Amino acid sequence: MLVGNDSSLKLNDSDTVTLEMGAAHKNQEYRAALLTTSDGIVTYDADNDAPTIWTDDRGALTFSNKEIADVKIILVCKDSPIHKYQVT
Repeated sequence: MLVGNDSSLKLNDSDTVTLEMGAAHKNQEYRAALLTTSDGIVTYDADNDAPTIWTDDRGALTFSNKEIADVKIILVCKDSPIHKYQVT
């Protein structure tokens, strides 16, 4: 999950967000364990259906604006399984 601390930030269509993970992580595939959507949280227990993304030859993991949902707050109830959520 990518989390920002500037609620007024608006990404343009051509903007990206890059996580510089370092050369030790170059050309590695990563899969989602959970993703936020406008409807809440989606969990992926196995590799089969999980979206994946690759780091580049420097270990940078880059997400396009279209891969980032504009979700303001997601609250997960501490007494419930992760698939029960509230989106505000």
